[in-house]
Amino acid sequence: MRTTALILLLLLAAVLVSAAEPDLQPSLAVFKPAKDDDAIRENAAVGEVVPVPVKRGETKGEFASPEAAADYEIILTHPQPSRTAVEYRLTWKGKPDALIASHGIRIPFAFGPDLKKAKVVVGAPGRPRGEVWWVDQNDMWHVYWMLSDRKERWPLWRLGGLLQESPDRFVIWKSNRADTPPMVLDQGLAAPGWVDVSDANHGLTVIWDEMPKRAPCAIEVKASVGQTFLSVPNGQARMPVPQGAIEVWFHPLSSAPATAESLGYAPGKAVSWKFTLVTHDDVFPAIRRQEVARPVYTQLLKLIDEQKLWQYVAMNYLVPIGGDLDARIRMAIDTGIQPSEILAYFDTGNTWKMQLLLKAVGAPYAKDHDANVKAVLDWCAAKKP
Repeated sequence: MRTTALILLLLLAAVLVSAAEPDLQPSLAVFKPAKDDDAIRENAAVGEVVPVPVKRGETKGEFASPEAAADYEIILTHPQPSRTAVEYRLTWKGKPDALIASHGIRIPFAFGPDLKKAKVVVGAPGRPRGEVWWVDQNDMWHVYWMLSDRKERWPLWRLGGLLQESPDRFVIWKSNRADTPPMVLDQGLAAPGWVDVSDANHGLTVIWDEMPKRAPCAIEVKASVGQTFLSVPNGQARMPVPQGAIEVWFHPLSSAPATAESLGYAPGKAVSWKFTLVTHDDVFPAIRRQEVARPVYTQLLKLIDEQKLWQYVAMNYLVPIGGDLDARIRMAIDTGIQPSEILAYFDTGNTWKMQLLLKAVGAPYAKDHDANVKAVLDWCAAKKP
C-alpha cells in the first residue's frame, strides 16, 4: 500500500511539476448555428459545439481552425517544489465574430483504486473546510447503506465544481453524470476560488483568485473519466486506477456562446490567465492546512470520546458513531474536519459540552472562546503520545 501511494504521488508530481512536458491540455470549442432559416432564427441556441483541433508543442501550440485560429503559450514557474504557478496566454488570429462555446485547460490526475477515499473540496465563504463530498458515498461506514457498484449508472458523484456565473454570483454543484440534473450545494457573490481533489494519500489543489473578475469562468472536477494503469516497480503487475481531470474554464460551456471580440480576444493581442497548482501528500487542501499536529488532534478526539461527546461529532460531521476508536479518529481527521470547527460547535449556544471538556482538563470556563480553545489544545499538546 505504501508503494502504491508513492507511485500515485510520483505520477501526480510528474504530471504537474515537470516544466519540460507539462500535462496541461488546452481546449477550445466554437458554436456553429444551424442553417439560417426562419424556424432556426427564433431559437439562437440551435446548433452544435465543435472542438477546435489543437497542435501542441512543449509549452507552445496553436488552435487550427478557420473560424478560431489562435496561438497559445503555457508558462510554468515553481516557487516551491509542490507549487506550480501557471500562466496561460492566448493570441487570437481568428474571426472577431467567431462564437466561442468553451475555452479552458484540462489537468489529468489519477485517484487511488478506492473511490470511497476520493474526496472533492470546493472553497465556500464562511466554511473552514469548504464544501466537501466523497466521490463514492455508498457503504462508507454503515452496513445499511447501499453497497457500491462501479456500473455506469451507479450514483457516484462523478462531476462537480465551482461556477462563477457573473462577478456577483457563484454556484457550487455536483452531479452523478453529465445527463442528470446537478445538485446545488452553495451559492453567493464571490467565490474563494479554489478546488481540491484528494484520496487517502495525496491530492491536488487548484487556486484561481481572480475568478470573480474573470466571470463567467469555472473550475470543474471530473472524478471518473475512465481508467488508467500504473506499473508496480517490480514489473509483476499493473494496477488499474480511476482516471479523472480538473478543468479550468476561462469560458465554460454552461455559459452562452460569446464572440471572440466580446471576450477580449483580438488579433495580435495576448490575453493571459494565471492560476496555481499545489500537490499535497495528505487529505487537507493546500489552502486549508491541518490546524494542529496530528498527535495533538488525536488526543483531542480521545478526550471527546472519554467525555461521552463523540456522538455529537458523529452526528454533526457524518463520521462513524461506534466501532474501533482509532479507526473513528483516523476517519474524522481524514475527512478534513478542523479542531476549531468542533470546539466552536461545542462552545456555541448551550455551552455545556465545552464546559465539560474544560473541567476534564482542569481549566475554568471563560467567556472568551479563543481562551477556551487554547486551554483545551494546550492540554492536548502536553498529553500527546
